Amino acid sequence: MTIAYGLPIRERDDPYLAMAEEALSTISAAVVPGAFLVDFMPFLKYVPEWMPGAGFQKTAKKYHEIQGRFRNDPFNATVKNIVSVISTNC
Repeated sequence: MTIAYGLPIRERDDPYLAMAEEALSTISAAVVPGAFLVDFMPFLKYVPEWMPGAGFQKTAKKYHEIQGRFRNDPFNATVKNIVSVISTNC
């Protein structure tokens, strides 16, 4: 995070490292072959969320949100820091 975004890392309870660990855990859970019923029955991807057997869709949405936060939050924090530095120097 420091090299890519210039964000300092705390020695304990760093929110960005916690976010990275959570994002990596979603990836490792999703890539396990057969982890979801849709892996064996591809037609389930067209089933509505509320139907039995489609719980993977809620899980996928949750994983997608976690991945989005992991991509966007450090970037947005860096942009905010840059803007604050520019506005104080002008």
